[in-house]
Amino acid sequence: NADGRLAFQCADSLSITEVPAENNYDNRDYLIYCWNDTTDKGKRKVKRIQVWDIDSVHYFVQSENGVVTEDISQPSSTQPHIVLSDKSGDMFYDSFGFIPFFRLDNNKSRRSDLWVIKELIDDYDLMASSLSNNLIDFDMPLYAVTGFEGDSLDELQQNLKSKKIVGLEEGGGIDVKTVDVPYQARQTKLQLDEKNIYRFGMGLNIDGLKDTAATTNIAIKAAYSLLDLKCSKLEIKLKAFMRRIVKPVIAEINQMHGKNFSDDEVWFDFRHEVMSNVYENAQIEKLSAEENQIKIQTVLEVSDILDDETLVRSICSCLEIDYDRVSEKISEKMQKKVSNAPMEESTVKRTISKNEENNTKVTEEIL
Repeated sequence: NADGRLAFQCADSLSITEVPAENNYDNRDYLIYCWNDTTDKGKRKVKRIQVWDIDSVHYFVQSENGVVTEDISQPSSTQPHIVLSDKSGDMFYDSFGFIPFFRLDNNKSRRSDLWVIKELIDDYDLMASSLSNNLIDFDMPLYAVTGFEGDSLDELQQNLKSKKIVGLEEGGGIDVKTVDVPYQARQTKLQLDEKNIYRFGMGLNIDGLKDTAATTNIAIKAAYSLLDLKCSKLEIKLKAFMRRIVKPVIAEINQMHGKNFSDDEVWFDFRHEVMSNVYENAQIEKLSAEENQIKIQTVLEVSDILDDETLVRSICSCLEIDYDRVSEKISEKMQKKVSNAPMEESTVKRTISKNEENNTKVTEEIL
């Protein structure tokens, strides 16, 4: 980047084509990266193409007619991986020695998670759309009219819509017919498909967590169990992915600062956090505090028959305090008292002698 340091960007995997190789350490000889670009003149669309190998980058462009040519917008059609220039205009060129593209695989087959539940989603969409079509088709009631005085059905329909009144002959009548749409079976199928989509997709279904006031932490953990398992599987792939990224970063740090760090000294810590019931957590903490209070009170009640070390250890255990640190502080205080004891004794002696002198003077004056 502009600061002369490594910077990472995300490349769309659909725009990447890897050319495999058997002798290369990452099993690829070349990597082709292409994307659509729009020129300023006439909004003409072109495709930019970059061909990367372990030493350099080759720039090409494909016009709308499909002809691939060298990209003249670049200073050179073939350049090293790193091209830098300082304020004085001096150029610096370097290469990584490997193709600087790092792939994060979702699984061993490199498939999306969608293919597992794609048929279930299609079935859910079919049930929902069919139910909607049935509701639209049978939304309006049917009128069975006998003895209509009018001339046409259009007149009857217009009277029903606008005037809400129709004229009938003697003995005529209107019977309104409605059709009950059989939605119960489709609704049950929709609910089953939705449950299976979340189940096989290993997602989080929040329908069971709507009543958050009555939802316990056990129910929340159960709802998150599949998603947490999916994250744990992805974490393994993510650690391997980040391990590859760390290597060039460590190499750059060693080069810039003259260090000798190794990528083995770097570790990754992932912490899975799941939402919880705050009220229940507060109740648990309250019960724990009350339990510790009862324990401490019990220890203090029997303090007369316990030695000092056992008493302090028990209290530290209840309060989750390091006993060794408390013991050191107690020892320091005891040493200070011992060191100050002679000074106090000498002070007392001086006070006694001074009082004796005063008493002697008073006795002499009386005599």
